[in-house]
Amino acid sequence: MIEADIESGIVTKLKELEPDLPVYTEQIVPRPLESAFFIQLISSGQVKGLNRRYTRSLLYHIAFYPKPESVAKKEDCRRMGERLYAAMGIIDVNGPIRARNLSCEVVDEVLHFSLDFQVTLVEEKPIEPKMKNLDQEVRT
Repeated sequence: MIEADIESGIVTKLKELEPDLPVYTEQIVPRPLESAFFIQLISSGQVKGLNRRYTRSLLYHIAFYPKPESVAKKEDCRRMGERLYAAMGIIDVNGPIRARNLSCEVVDEVLHFSLDFQVTLVEEKPIEPKMKNLDQEVRT
């Protein structure tokens, strides 16, 4: 499933960026007690292309929660936003995939970072039986 592969690639990038911070992909408490990342697939869509090709668009949201004891939470969020812009441009999912439309905003001392991916998928061609033998009759 391409969604799980891309999510795994995002988690890997975040672990490279901040190895000590936890990365959540499921439900999270409203305000974690520690600094953390939360990844969520917001929407996906698919358009039929030529022949067996499809183009799938996936929009992801990464929330960054700064340390609760920090006195400069907004500044921490802005710094993390700059780091995410630099790190999340290309992720590795069985090969490099470029992120598009990266954006971030700080709301209620939480960084909200959005990015989307556009992936071309090819439907597998069904295996059809080939002709086995050709019998010929010769008239004399």
